[in-house]
Amino acid sequence: MQLFRNASVVITDSFHGTAFSLLFGRPLYSLLPQKNAARSHDLLTSVGVGKLAVPAGAPLPGDPNYDTASVGNVLATTAERSWQYLRTIVEST
Repeated sequence: MQLFRNASVVITDSFHGTAFSLLFGRPLYSLLPQKNAARSHDLLTSVGVGKLAVPAGAPLPGDPNYDTASVGNVLATTAERSWQYLRTIVEST
């Protein structure tokens, strides 16, 4: 994880590489693989940085930077909703 945390820019075709890069607020190019591209694309779109999703064979967009505070807020809100849902399920059993 230190590689992601300390990277000046990340270029990855991995969902987990995309997720870690967003969590650590690193500049990112997420290359969409031919299979299972929807996971990375959906993640990027859900946090408002779909522009960082690079289809196979497409050139890299000009700027890998994004509003890290905004993305961090969306990720934190989504995580809290997920935890709340899990608490509800556990408490109802």
